[in-house]
Amino acid sequence: MVEALQIRLLGEPELVRAGVRLVLPPSKKTRALLGYLVLQRRALRRERLSQLLWDVADDPRAALRWSLSKLRELLDADVQRLHADREQVSIALEHTWVDVFEVKRLLAGPLTALATEALEQALALFRGELLEGLELPDFQAYYAFCLSERAELSRLHVALLNELLARHEAQPERALDLARRLVELEPESERARALFQRLLHAQGRNQEAALESRKTSRLLGHAQAGEQLAALPLSPPSRCVGRERELAALRDWLAERAPGVFIVEGEAGLGKSTLVSTFVEHARGAGWSVLRAEARELELGSPYAAVRALFTQLSLALDEQEPRRVTDDSSEQALSRRLRALVDAMPESTLLVLEDLHWCDRMSAELVYRLAGERGAIVLTARPGELVDNEPARRCLAALRTHPLTLAPLNLDETQQLLQRPREQAERIHRESGGNPLFALELARADGAAGSLARLVR
Repeated sequence: MVEALQIRLLGEPELVRAGVRLVLPPSKKTRALLGYLVLQRRALRRERLSQLLWDVADDPRAALRWSLSKLRELLDADVQRLHADREQVSIALEHTWVDVFEVKRLLAGPLTALATEALEQALALFRGELLEGLELPDFQAYYAFCLSERAELSRLHVALLNELLARHEAQPERALDLARRLVELEPESERARALFQRLLHAQGRNQEAALESRKTSRLLGHAQAGEQLAALPLSPPSRCVGRERELAALRDWLAERAPGVFIVEGEAGLGKSTLVSTFVEHARGAGWSVLRAEARELELGSPYAAVRALFTQLSLALDEQEPRRVTDDSSEQALSRRLRALVDAMPESTLLVLEDLHWCDRMSAELVYRLAGERGAIVLTARPGELVDNEPARRCLAALRTHPLTLAPLNLDETQQLLQRPREQAERIHRESGGNPLFALELARADGAAGSLARLVR
């Protein structure tokens, strides 16, 4: 009988045979290679693998042979799993259990239709993020693969936690534990923080709730955010109200094909994304191709993280063309050639939208600078209070001709139009929200919502 092998990739990689944890090679690249081969589930060319994780100076082919020899010792003790010839390498998984694939098996289909037992089993397999500690950002093709796989599993993890929260509404301790995990997984999620604070208050843990409220306030950059989120399920405004002047400015700029970039500034909740989404629909109707991406705070140190979606949408293989390092002369030349190819591939009528410039990484900011003025049009959004802390983004804007537009809070009439509520109620909500559309909407929802936990997380 073939002895089963377990490969655990969620968290730090582990190999377990017959209940005994095997000792993995200390080499990060060897462990990263193991994860890559398992997740790919197909034969890969040696040349590609040697370029994936090793520099020319490392003698990539020899380094790959060494790593494969170490993996063979671990994988092939009971049955041959590692298959390698002069051209290709693969890992056969017929007699192997892999946690990532088990999670996807357990969660196949709509989560609402699955048994709670299956959901709990899947949750227990999330020991940490995929290939924890093995990002290897100097090797961009592998790094991009790692980030992409993590993003997919993170979305599944979030959906799983939300489904279990809805089912454990009557179990406060369990619900609180799940909410805490959700905040750890999505520290920037307004909804997750709202739910966590609400559950803390419900259990009388007011001091801890107050601490979370202050954290939320700092994160969202809004003085009243922490207090309001403790009771409100937040979601972005869905209707563009009171922004006729701003929309007209964007439309005129696009029609004139004015040089430079258009930047929409405003604090959290003022409706930058809603305004841009409305403008994007206008641009598409006018015959423009639209490419849209957003920067994320947690990826601030990752090269090209902010613009990676743009490359994907352009169907240019960024991860194959991008040099692993851009500090020496040859890498700079390769970078220039790649950027030139990107620009040449863009149609003339292409609108590039990059949101949350204040979280933009250095290489993405430099790319925005290089693309500006070449062809197409560029729209950026940012929180001005946080731009001051991002030197590459500030340098980018300082070097470009910009068309700035700053969003102001809504006035009372605009707030009433947004909420579609009686004047008296609109006046109170406008006063309490300060004209911030996001918080005005949530205050209005709170007025009419029963506020059950199930409604909050679904």
